[in-house]
Amino acid sequence: MKLYYAKGVNFGDVLNKWLWHKLIGNLLDDDDGTLFVGFGTILNTYRLGKFRDHRKLIFGAGCGYYPPIKLDSSFKIYCVRGPLTAGILELPPSTSVTDSALLINQIHLPTRNKIHKFGVMPHHNNLLREKVKESCNTLGFLYIDPNISRENSIDTVIGHITSCDTIITEALHGAIVADSIGVPWIPAMLNYQVLSFKWRDWALSLNLKNPFTKLDDLRGLAFSSVRKICKAIRSETAYLSLIPNPMVCNLLSRFSREEPMLSDRRIINEKTEILLHLLDQLERDLVK
Repeated sequence: MKLYYAKGVNFGDVLNKWLWHKLIGNLLDDDDGTLFVGFGTILNTYRLGKFRDHRKLIFGAGCGYYPPIKLDSSFKIYCVRGPLTAGILELPPSTSVTDSALLINQIHLPTRNKIHKFGVMPHHNNLLREKVKESCNTLGFLYIDPNISRENSIDTVIGHITSCDTIITEALHGAIVADSIGVPWIPAMLNYQVLSFKWRDWALSLNLKNPFTKLDDLRGLAFSSVRKICKAIRSETAYLSLIPNPMVCNLLSRFSREEPMLSDRRIINEKTEILLHLLDQLERDLVK
């Protein structure tokens, strides 16, 4: 079967290739007659609509961004990201396990010293990334680049996360990876394009409170008027110019004073066991 994920440079997408080749590399090849659909917001018509004639094995993905896919006999659902996705697709509650990137906790990671109090990981599409980076330098925070490249590999990003006491993250899989390996995290919304639905979907799967209850208000105080202006004139340049560095710096500082989040380790262990059991079931299904 062939691994399918959203191609690009986003950490949360590229992480699929890194993780699944370590966990089930013996099951993966280039035969796209069967697609293994791991984590990501890809259970929509934009991503999967073109694969109507392919067998699709769904393992921890979620809905969002585009209209949800219509399930038929070509789908085998092992698990989805959370109860909101399960509800949209009219699936049994038992399929709502969690985002399968949780299984990064099954990979041996090098031990890193905690050398940074805070790390900051913006969304990969955030127009303010450079301003965030400059603000991190000002505050003494570690900037964690969400875009994967030859110089900024998956291992590099994971190493940055593990070197922090706490990460402030706008990237969902920054939070998921941190949570899985026991690094406290603070959700941040610096960019109005962040999809809070997928965060709530994942958070509910682990009995976490809504990550954005308070932070929506923080982001709104800082950017609401600027956002309205820039949406009206449809100008990214204006958006960048109207958000000065001190405003970004101030917002990051305020985020750093929020209470960090971390899932109950008993729930993490329970979800891990379920995912491993389902992965064993998938392997058995393939050899039938």
